[in-house]
Amino acid sequence: MIDRRAFLGAAACGVMGLGLSGCSQVEGGDAGSSDDVPPSWVTCRIGKPSAIDPLLVSDRFGLQVLHALFCPLTRIVDGVATPAAARSITVSDDARTFTFSLVEGATFHNGESVTASCFKRAWERLLKPMSDDTDEDRTHKENGGEGPRSRWGSLLSAIDGYDALSGGRASELVGLRCPDDLTLTVSLTEPHAAFASIVSHPALGPVPASAEDYPVMFSEQPMGNGPFMLDRPWKGKGDIRLTRFDECAYGASLVDGVLLAIHDDTVAAYNHFQAGVLDICDVPVDQLKDAEDARGISSSVGTMKPGERFVQGPEAGLTYMVCNTRVAPFDNAVFRRAISCGIDREALCKKVLNYSAAPAMSPVAPCVGETVSWEACAFDADRALELIEGLSAQEREDEAQQTMGSAEESKDAPEMTAEPLNLDFTLTYREGGVQGRIADQIASDLSDLGLTVKTAALAAEDLAESLDKGDCACCLVTFDPAAATIDTVVSQLLGTTSERGSWAGYEDDALTAALTTMAEERDATERTERAREALVLASEAMPMIPLVHPAYAKVASDRVQMANVLPNGLVDLGSVELV
Repeated sequence: MIDRRAFLGAAACGVMGLGLSGCSQVEGGDAGSSDDVPPSWVTCRIGKPSAIDPLLVSDRFGLQVLHALFCPLTRIVDGVATPAAARSITVSDDARTFTFSLVEGATFHNGESVTASCFKRAWERLLKPMSDDTDEDRTHKENGGEGPRSRWGSLLSAIDGYDALSGGRASELVGLRCPDDLTLTVSLTEPHAAFASIVSHPALGPVPASAEDYPVMFSEQPMGNGPFMLDRPWKGKGDIRLTRFDECAYGASLVDGVLLAIHDDTVAAYNHFQAGVLDICDVPVDQLKDAEDARGISSSVGTMKPGERFVQGPEAGLTYMVCNTRVAPFDNAVFRRAISCGIDREALCKKVLNYSAAPAMSPVAPCVGETVSWEACAFDADRALELIEGLSAQEREDEAQQTMGSAEESKDAPEMTAEPLNLDFTLTYREGGVQGRIADQIASDLSDLGLTVKTAALAAEDLAESLDKGDCACCLVTFDPAAATIDTVVSQLLGTTSERGSWAGYEDDALTAALTTMAEERDATERTERAREALVLASEAMPMIPLVHPAYAKVASDRVQMANVLPNGLVDLGSVELV
């Protein structure tokens, strides 16, 4: 289950992510310069990270750094979890026990051995309350609240002992065992065959003992096991310099180093790119055509190469509407489909999100894998109106039958008249950011269908509580999958034991059976097929209404021979090859 703190962090980062490829604004930092780095280094623009320690990172800029510094147990290659820090993965018959055998001889950047206990330490660290000396946190603790926690602890929610450790009732995660230095055994509370994909997240890499012994020093210069290492501490100011680490478990990078040039404004950063200061940069919306004409658009998803150095596409994340199927009018699947058909996603991306997002035709973005589009995600106002009128006609027919039946039972009984069909509702969203404008555009679209949609903003914590209690009829939320695989997206959004799946309150035996089969299937190919089957079932019921996927737009200089952009919008720095 995803806890409230994790949701709040995800909501904040999800909103920010929608604007990344447009005119992202991040306070702090300075313009990057490649003058003081060797020509064998690549210079890449990022916004200012909140932090670079896995415990503290809460945004995608920090994730970009983590992806370079840490090597988790697995990596996602072509939509499948493959070994990284682990050399092999064994899954039990009931898909509840995972045994990861680690690469022998692997080390951290300082030469210290990477052992199973290093992963155990790292994961438990994410679940324990963080020390925070702010006035706000002290007040929170004095009022009986818990200390702040890492955003990423919820990724481990399937592990036995998660609730006890995260709730302060235990000192370790009992589902983690280290029989020897090269073996990590993970016990889950339920079948979850896709767990090997979850542990590919860059925040779940191992940490040495210094992370706990010297937390401040570690937060400024995290010691990882990834393809790059920090060549100096980063204290929140200036650019971030990374040098190649040849002993990374899955191989050395092709460049000697990386300068992550921190720049607040995408437009100014792009000007630096055009001046030859940056090698890889985000492209502002009003420069998309220029970048395409000057650099050539990529014919391969996420790949920049000579003649095709401009890439643009949707990310794996999603902004969607949670429908509370326990309350009217969202207890009717026909109404949910009508609402979905009545939303113009193209206009939403153009008018509101300024092309920083792409229409979502299903919960799964194209960069994650191929799935069948949900018919109701295609904008069709006539079809939406037809469905709504059909609901009204059905209501009148039901009323007539009810009245006739009552008259036959008793001629003396008072006349029974059903209440008029009320399809108006309130759309709730998280205050701040872009969600208010998304909600207003949806309300405008649905007003053309004769519906009155009120919008209501809630503080992040109040919104999380409302979703937990099922108080919202309909709510806007954002989502970033733990891994860019179809089965991970499906299990997190629709899974019967996931918190997001419980928000809609939807119950269906066929869908539950499909999700259960998917969770128990150990073969990755078969599991993906089961996930696709679950998506087809969900497309009819529409317990959630997909809206948009955040989108990236990046460009590379002529110095870049090859570079890949991952489904989460991060640059795979280890893949960069210079001319």
